[in-house]
Amino acid sequence: MKTKFFYFILFALTQFLFFMACEDSTGNNNTPPGKVILVQKSAEDALVETGIDAQYDLNTKRDGIFLQWYSVEEENLAAYDIYRSSVDSSSAFKRIAAIPKISNNIDTFYVDNSPEVYP
Repeated sequence: MKTKFFYFILFALTQFLFFMACEDSTGNNNTPPGKVILVQKSAEDALVETGIDAQYDLNTKRDGIFLQWYSVEEENLAAYDIYRSSVDSSSAFKRIAAIPKISNNIDTFYVDNSPEVYP
């Protein structure tokens, strides 16, 4: 009887030590970066348009969506991921671009030359 009790205590102690030695792999220690702030849309008759705007590219002869935002302050941010949904905001989003963050830029932009427009 003492031998069974000894093995039970040894097993329980081993399980306790094993559990205590495991890392918490479910926790996410990465702090998400700050949210980007979009540049305010300029007037349609402005010499240089800013913000979000539909545009026509004379070089590619294609319509596109111009997106412009202010840079985020985080130094360890490598790029901005651009996502788009093919239908609306309730459907799945797909990453369409990764724009590298350039140090000391006040703002950043991306032109989506392949937008699918739905009525």
